[in-house]
Amino acid sequence: MFSRETVILVLLITICILVPSLFCLICIACRLHLDAIRRRQLQVYGATSPLPQDSSMIISLPTSGLDDGTIQSYQKVVIGESRRIPGLNALTCPICLVEYSAGESVRLIPLCQHCFHDHCVDEWLKLKATCPVCRNSPSLRENEKIDQL
Repeated sequence: MFSRETVILVLLITICILVPSLFCLICIACRLHLDAIRRRQLQVYGATSPLPQDSSMIISLPTSGLDDGTIQSYQKVVIGESRRIPGLNALTCPICLVEYSAGESVRLIPLCQHCFHDHCVDEWLKLKATCPVCRNSPSLRENEKIDQL
């Protein structure tokens, strides 16, 4: 009726389709099970949480950035027609990735001498007290210099 090669070929094709299909079904079942566990955990946490369930309440986390006085003490330079930036800096702001143009203000971080648009770096330094490029902390280095004097 059917040759032996035909039967083997049909078996191989069936195995090649069945095994990946079963594997996919098992993965989907595991994912659904883990999602159900996570939903239950969130429900339990929500019921036992001491925080109010009011979604309009905003929780602000403390930041580790610099204060406005320190940020404003950093040198501010207006870019001229030549578009030369002080120090060894690129032609684009590393934060927003926009090219500097004449008349824009850039702020120079002391010690590392990296420049950024003043509005970009001001927001950055309010959140983090490090240079966005080299990650050095200008405030710590200034304090170290003062201590050494």
